[in-house]
Amino acid sequence: MKRLIAFILIMLLVISVQSQDIHFSQFWANPLLLNPAFSGNSGCRIFAGIDYRSQGSSISTPYVTQSAVIDGRIWPSFTRNSWFGLGITFYSDKAGEVELKTTHAMGYFAYTMSFNKRKTFLASLGFGVGRVTKNINPDKFLTPSNTINIINGQPPGPSNILQRASASYTDFNAGVLVNFKLSYGTKVIAGSSLRHINNPVVTFLDNSSSRLDWNWVFHGLALHSLNEIMDINPGFLLSLMASSKEIIVGSNLNYHLMDIKLIGGLWVRISGDIIPLAGIDYNGLIFMCSYDANISRLNPASGFKGGYEFSLVKTFGCSEQRHKRFDPCRNLEYVDTIEK
Repeated sequence: MKRLIAFILIMLLVISVQSQDIHFSQFWANPLLLNPAFSGNSGCRIFAGIDYRSQGSSISTPYVTQSAVIDGRIWPSFTRNSWFGLGITFYSDKAGEVELKTTHAMGYFAYTMSFNKRKTFLASLGFGVGRVTKNINPDKFLTPSNTINIINGQPPGPSNILQRASASYTDFNAGVLVNFKLSYGTKVIAGSSLRHINNPVVTFLDNSSSRLDWNWVFHGLALHSLNEIMDINPGFLLSLMASSKEIIVGSNLNYHLMDIKLIGGLWVRISGDIIPLAGIDYNGLIFMCSYDANISRLNPASGFKGGYEFSLVKTFGCSEQRHKRFDPCRNLEYVDTIEK
């Protein structure tokens, strides 16, 4: 019976490795993780950001995820109504009692083109390629050999099921993005991306050929000006991977006060989280914090506690006067720059 329980635990770990990707409630804080086509589309010359998330501390060892991004746009001399984006993302994730650690480094390339002279309709195509490594701590994992030794009163021995404590693979992503102005004060962006195009093999078992499933992501964001000092930013995210599904819907409300913008929002993860958000934007330096309040069937164990998340974003070169562009992602908002 003990062997069976240990084997089931290992299989659950393998399945979780295959069927889940990291996720942030503030998915716009690192847009390249959401869609490679965002590269070069911050509305400024350079976009940089960091994100920190901790969740599940009320149930078990917390899951901690950290990410960083730097992205920029370039205009070769032969381009007129188009440009290129180049970006890099890093993230690390530590999950659960067995200390499943994931480290990721990926580079991105995107091409954006305007389809009219007013530059109110843009489309982007982006690609990403990177290296991912997953590690576990064997000392934290209950295996059949460990169980037998514990029963016999002996120190835990090496696993006879886990052949290695790490797994690495190369990952390919791609995405498309469109953004356009519907009218004065109303702008929309929508896109889709596909992660794990190459279905990489990732397993801790030598005799396994398990591959990561495709992860389809669909998203949309909008800006509508309510008046001269307030605007609303609704949006949604849909992520599909194997049998798992994540849906986030909600909106931010921005209040402009001199050089400061106050941000408040309310988002919902359909699987069972209510996510209030607050933030401030001062001259392109944006700080936001949010909290996932769990209202799912897990709330008797979680005590309605979920996870907290902080993000810090900074843009540079936003006064660039070479093109008239609007910002498709910075804080769910679009910003007009000056015509060439």
